Amino acid sequence: MRILCVDDDAAIRMTIQAYLDDLGHDVSLAPDGEQCLQLPDLNAFDAVLLDLNMPGMGGLATLERLRDLAPELPVVVVSGTGNIQDVISALRLGAADFITKPVEDMAILLHSVNTVAERSRLIKENREHRERLEIMVEERTRSLTQEVAERAAAEEALRAALAEKTVLLKEVHHRVKNNLQIVCSLLSLQALRYSDDRLAAPFQDSQARVRAMALVHEKLYRSQDLSRIDLAAYMSELTLFLVQAYCSRNLMVTPDLDCQSFHLAVDSAVPCGLIINELVTNSLKHAFNGRSTGVIRLRAALVDGHALIAVSDDGNGLPSWLDLDNPPSLGLQLVTSLVRQLRGTLRVHTGPGGAAFEVSFPVQGGEDAALQGEAPF
Repeated sequence: MRILCVDDDAAIRMTIQAYLDDLGHDVSLAPDGEQCLQLPDLNAFDAVLLDLNMPGMGGLATLERLRDLAPELPVVVVSGTGNIQDVISALRLGAADFITKPVEDMAILLHSVNTVAERSRLIKENREHRERLEIMVEERTRSLTQEVAERAAAEEALRAALAEKTVLLKEVHHRVKNNLQIVCSLLSLQALRYSDDRLAAPFQDSQARVRAMALVHEKLYRSQDLSRIDLAAYMSELTLFLVQAYCSRNLMVTPDLDCQSFHLAVDSAVPCGLIINELVTNSLKHAFNGRSTGVIRLRAALVDGHALIAVSDDGNGLPSWLDLDNPPSLGLQLVTSLVRQLRGTLRVHTGPGGAAFEVSFPVQGGEDAALQGEAPF
């Protein structure tokens, strides 16, 4: 340790220096306060031994100046004064310890120096550690602030991109719907050119198919969710359109809908809409021949990740020669093809009470295999 001894008594200075030198310490000497304060680097010392009663600048004044010049330097007051007020004053001015002269046991002096030096070292290390922590906290705070700002900017950019994408997607659905409506109008005009219903029928059927697709995009355009449609609302609107389009004055068909409200993604909604269009159209065109009234029932439910859709009527039923593996009409060919596209299954029931088509296909994470058992309707 580097120790500074400040005492006007040369004999005491030399005695302390000799004792501490023998123990391996580096001891510097100053005969008074003025010379002590003139030393170039007071902070280089580990401890100061300071006498109070010195000529010129006294010990208390020297101690006060040391607190200003080297606030972390521990000072041990070594004085022969018996005035308790001097002891209190020294401690108030920052003295780390007080030893009374004469020092009969130099080990006491050494113990005091070691204690205050160690305490000063710990205080200094704690301060440096605290300063390092404060720097680390400041740097981390600055880094976090920057990260938060960057994240906020990224989120804002993402929101802006999402808003732009939403507007663009709405515009796409709107344009697709409008273009399909134009196709519907063209097909309708083409059908009006033929007075023969048999010649106009293919145009009417194509118009209904295009309308089924256009309705999907119309629902998406008007929805907050641009990727899915509510199947129940879609089936209701599509069925009413088909009934109005295909029923004549001589035929009154009542639609009976009982559809659970669930959503289909656009990739499933378009083929599903075409399937419903073909099945309802088929009933309207063929089920009620020779009758003035009829009922078409539509059911839809979501069970175990599968959409279950049933279209039935109380009409004449299907002909016995009908082979669904090799369907004779374009409409049934479309139905079987679209069911395969949806990785679904098609079941058909027919009898004197009418025909029923049941379609099942997986939606949004449902199992790919067809459901077992009966539909819940």
